[in-house]
Amino acid sequence: RLDNEYEIYSVGVVWNLSNKVRGDVRVGYQSRDYVQEGLQDITGLAYRGKVDWFINSYTTVVVNATRESNDSSIEEVGGFLRTLYGLSVTHQFTEAFGLDAACGYVEDELVYASERVDKRYMYSLGMDYKMNRRMEVGLNFEHNERDSTDSIANFDTNLVSLNLNVTLGD
Repeated sequence: RLDNEYEIYSVGVVWNLSNKVRGDVRVGYQSRDYVQEGLQDITGLAYRGKVDWFINSYTTVVVNATRESNDSSIEEVGGFLRTLYGLSVTHQFTEAFGLDAACGYVEDELVYASERVDKRYMYSLGMDYKMNRRMEVGLNFEHNERDSTDSIANFDTNLVSLNLNVTLGD
C-alpha cells in the first residue's frame, strides 16, 4: 500500500443556461506527496470540466476534460499524471431507439519511469432499443489504441458487446 497525502485547491464555476447548456469547470493546483522514500511526488496544474449541451429534447453533446494525478496499480511505483479529453453525442430517434457515439484522448505521464508517456485514443458507437418497459437490448462497438514510449505497453483493442437489460418488479 502506498501512503500519500493528496491535496487539490481549485476555483471554478457551475452554470445552467436556460436548460440548454450546463457546465462545471474547475482549475487549480494539486499536490500528491508520498510517504515512502524514493517515490516521486506529483505537483502542478489540475483541472476538471464538463459541459452538457442539450441541442434539443433528443440530442445531447457532452465535452469533458480532466488533469489529475492518480495512484498507480503497479506495486511500489507511486503515481502518474493523467490528462483526458472527451466528446460524446447521444441521439434518441424515437422513445424506444437511440444511438450514442464518443471519442477521447488520454495521456498518462508515468512519473515513476524515466520519460514514459502513454497516449490512448478511444472511440465508440452504440445503439439501444427499448423492447418494452421492462426489457432493453443494446449493441456497442469500442476501439482503444495505446501508443507508449515503452513499446511493450502498446496495444489495440476492439470490443463488440451485446447487452440485455431486464427490470424486475415495478
